[in-house]
Amino acid sequence: MASYGERIIKVVIDTMVFIYALWGVIPYRDEALAVLEKTKEIIVPDSVRAEIVNVIWQWIQWAQLPTEKGLFALQHVQGLFTEVVPCHDLWFMALDLSLKNDHPAYDTLFVALADQRKTKLVTYDSKLIEKFPRQVCCIKDYLGK
Repeated sequence: MASYGERIIKVVIDTMVFIYALWGVIPYRDEALAVLEKTKEIIVPDSVRAEIVNVIWQWIQWAQLPTEKGLFALQHVQGLFTEVVPCHDLWFMALDLSLKNDHPAYDTLFVALADQRKTKLVTYDSKLIEKFPRQVCCIKDYLGK
């Protein structure tokens, strides 16, 4: 598994880390940016694109996020991914994880990818951290805080 050294890490990063970093969401902005800066290789399932578009849509609709800010995020987030893995490479494992742990499959795609690549999924999601401690770590642990 990758070590938590300086910018030598290859990890899977959860959708909201990208969102918080790109939009500068307080109080998560600085940590989210630190995760992206520390990570040399970012691997994501291709479902991350749909999740990001959905979050942007929700925030524009309900949180009154300016459309321009959402478009900015779409223009810049793709460049953060080192590798995008097709969901069909992960879906059997993701379904198995979902059924065994009573957790939504859109999250377990990320967990399956971390497991497959023998690395960690870095997230703010406490339920994921609790249910999948072997594959998932919290932001503070990843940053060594």
